[in-house]
Amino acid sequence: MVGVIIRERYLARIRPFYNKDLIKAITGFRRSVKSVLLQQIRGELAQDAARVLMINFESHLHADLLDHKRLDAHVARFAQGNRGSSVSFLMKSSMWKVGRRVSTPTG
Repeated sequence: MVGVIIRERYLARIRPFYNKDLIKAITGFRRSVKSVLLQQIRGELAQDAARVLMINFESHLHADLLDHKRLDAHVARFAQGNRGSSVSFLMKSSMWKVGRRVSTPTG
């Protein structure tokens, strides 16, 4: 089994944005290690005691969250149970159409 390569060059460019209240989008061609990069970011943030929610919409485990109302409720439950900082990674599915509306939870 081949070990995972730490993408230090990419991580170094992303790190300054970790604690900014911005939505970060990582884009790239299919099979261009976006998911691996997100997992590495997740690992770094978890070391800083941040709670991390990672949802991969291409996984059958999250099929019920393709409905935006269910997704809203799921993310809201995660945020409500959090006493510190939290981060959510939502990994786009190739099944989604461009322009699909996904609402965000409001307080």
